[in-house]
Amino acid sequence: MRIQKSTNRNDLILISCILLIAIIFIFAQQVLNRDIDLVYGKVLFNGDVVKEVSLLQDKTFSVEEVPQVIFEIRDGNIGFVYSDCPDQICVDAGFLHRSGQATACLPFGLTLLVSGTTNQNDDIDIFN
Repeated sequence: MRIQKSTNRNDLILISCILLIAIIFIFAQQVLNRDIDLVYGKVLFNGDVVKEVSLLQDKTFSVEEVPQVIFEIRDGNIGFVYSDCPDQICVDAGFLHRSGQATACLPFGLTLLVSGTTNQNDDIDIFN
């Protein structure tokens, strides 16, 4: 029995097609698993949404209703970075990035909420 060592043209076409399909599949999965595009921050003042911001671009901002409170978006995270309230709990809460996370500055009636859809497997732990 003799094994053929050379590949013919049909074999090369078949291998090329399989590689092309694999590359398309990997690319499609990467595009579908992007979650930072779908998550955004909401600033609420006394329960009403006063600003919605994308987490894609780093920036520092405040809202017209309470200009002495400053928020920052950095590397897909959002948080309070300055407030002249007495307890500083909002600033100490740090940065948020997952849909459903929230923090508040109660003396000024501000709430920061992360909303949107995420593909991450971040299960909620109710016993924390």
